[in-house]
Amino acid sequence: MLVQKRGEQTKTKRILFDKFCFFLVYFLLINIFCFGCHKNPTGDGENYDSRNVSRNSGGAGAPSMCIDNNGTVHLVWMDDTPGNWEIFYSFKTASGRWATPANISNTDSASYGPDIVSDPLNKIHVVWDEWVAEHNPEILYIEKDWLGEWSDTVNISQTETGDVMPDIDSDSYGTLYVVWMDGLGMGFCQKEDNSWSTPEIFSPHSDLNPSCTVSNDGILYVVGESHIPTGNREIYFYIRNKNRNWTEPRNLSNSPDYYSYLPEIVCDDQGNVFASWCESIQGYSDIFFSVCSLSGNWSDPENISNTPLVSSFWISMDIDISGKIHLVNMEETGVDYDVIYKVRDVNGDWTDSENISQTDELSAAPCVRVSDGMIHIAWIEGSPGKGDVYYVEK
Repeated sequence: MLVQKRGEQTKTKRILFDKFCFFLVYFLLINIFCFGCHKNPTGDGENYDSRNVSRNSGGAGAPSMCIDNNGTVHLVWMDDTPGNWEIFYSFKTASGRWATPANISNTDSASYGPDIVSDPLNKIHVVWDEWVAEHNPEILYIEKDWLGEWSDTVNISQTETGDVMPDIDSDSYGTLYVVWMDGLGMGFCQKEDNSWSTPEIFSPHSDLNPSCTVSNDGILYVVGESHIPTGNREIYFYIRNKNRNWTEPRNLSNSPDYYSYLPEIVCDDQGNVFASWCESIQGYSDIFFSVCSLSGNWSDPENISNTPLVSSFWISMDIDISGKIHLVNMEETGVDYDVIYKVRDVNGDWTDSENISQTDELSAAPCVRVSDGMIHIAWIEGSPGKGDVYYVEK
């Protein structure tokens, strides 16, 4: 596949129009799943719900989480307590309590959509998009070392085309991989030997909501949702092989009459790849799941929510050491949405759904991670204007 470098990019009217549409959808997602400021503390005074991590006077959104080799849970989210959207961070040791949330972006610009990963040496890496200039968001990166000190913030996208929705992963050697939506396509760069590569565009599609996962030997798998001529979206799959070449994209959803969106991807140590996404069908949304075997063949998409007249969406997945897939999503439960959890065993069978949040308020944007037999789930809980980051483990 031809990889288009920054200096080779050209702008067309169609690209600019698509860029406008993408940013419009992006801010709609932010408005839906991130809640505004000027809220009172959850509970009465200091009597917070024990699951509440953020406990701030502002609103919270878009949580992301990782677990390091010591079992410490690291959590980031958007928070507008300072008066504009900033990236907040907290952590909890395996037997400890949550640390006081810290503002790690700490700028006058609006910061959105954080993602976090730990490397084999237990360093913590965070990316987000920040509006460093008017109409020109960039992908920013920061690192926390073993001593708990944060590095300076680095702009890793360095464009004038608008970069949002970053996703980050690390391989077993500590190499970092970041993908994002660029106004001209899908962007990528990696950090190896403490140096960031030159950003590149590896897809002509400006894919929304990219998700990436990397195998232990450095094969990168990416999914994103792409605009198609019918006006809907399809889920496309990309591979960056060991030779650092990109394969041709593959359409995973193959449903041009429906709207496919919010994909998620994980892989196991053997090289199997698992993808899920949401699909809007007759005004309702279901969750579809597909597996790519070692031979490179994808299974037919399977509807794993099967919730007629009920919407299920916003997926997060992780895979445990035994090969089980752990999946959470939002699901309509009467007058609100709750966080639903299920597991796929190694034989391909799914457990019954379990309601994790079980509240009378809106539960949104869930995230799941699995480590050493422990299941960690975070989400945004609360009515608009009163959202907080909630967390449970089991």
